[in-house]
Amino acid sequence: MVLTPLPSPPLLLSGSRQMTWTRRIRKSDIYISSLEAIRARIEALRPLWRDDWAASIVPIARATCSPLYLCLEVDESLALKQLGSSVEYGLCSAPLGERDAALCVFSVAQLLSRLHSEGVVHGHLHAGVVWRHTRDALRLVVTECELPMSALVPHGRAGSEARQCAAPEILRGDPYAAAADVWGLGVLVLQLLMGSSKLVCTADLVDSDLLSPFISALSPGAASFVLPCLKSSPQARPLLLEVLQHPFLSSVLQIDGREDSDDQSSDGGSDDQSSDGDSDDQRSDGDSDDSTTSEVE
Repeated sequence: MVLTPLPSPPLLLSGSRQMTWTRRIRKSDIYISSLEAIRARIEALRPLWRDDWAASIVPIARATCSPLYLCLEVDESLALKQLGSSVEYGLCSAPLGERDAALCVFSVAQLLSRLHSEGVVHGHLHAGVVWRHTRDALRLVVTECELPMSALVPHGRAGSEARQCAAPEILRGDPYAAAADVWGLGVLVLQLLMGSSKLVCTADLVDSDLLSPFISALSPGAASFVLPCLKSSPQARPLLLEVLQHPFLSSVLQIDGREDSDDQSSDGGSDDQSSDGDSDDQRSDGDSDDSTTSEVE
């Protein structure tokens, strides 16, 4: 696995303070009329400032405007405590194996479930917003949760990246809900398995089948996960709870759980210790009704 360095993330780091998480975006890339919608999202995300999850968000405290930038000011002490330095994270450039990709996607899906429980739909999930710790691949940070699609100028830097693989209903300008994030999970699986050298767009992916060039290279398990996520109709896509229970994710987690159990047994661990797997997390993180989730804007 190769990780790209972090000199140029999707949203520019402020000034030259490379160890901070505070970010700024050119005002020409944002509809300033959406400032209140961004602030509403920031407030909705506060309950998710936690450090005991595999996938985390950046604890953005407030959004302000300077003459040239939208400034997303972060609680830096909390961010450094929970996440560490931003330079310790990078984007995946080389293809991941299926097990690593499935573990990453499962963690992101759990985070999306928590977002939806707070009324927030990410809306533009793709590999460019998922940052992995360079020394601990199980630690993830998902960025841009505070930016609704309606705030992004389509031809701006953040907007063009967000729209490249966005759900069809978003590109049509239709209202979108949790199903847009299910689409994003399908895109994320493809991008992680293919690596950053292969670019895809919505038109390449919508209503894919087994003969589609991006699908035919996948294993049967990965293809059965991705195909339902890439349906053009939001109603035809699975619920997020169903995604979390898909064998592509659950089978890998069961293997991972058995490995943990074997390690504990070899170390003289008790039966009670070896029985503590991932089932509690799956139950607690997949209980929202995705079909009724509305976006905070």
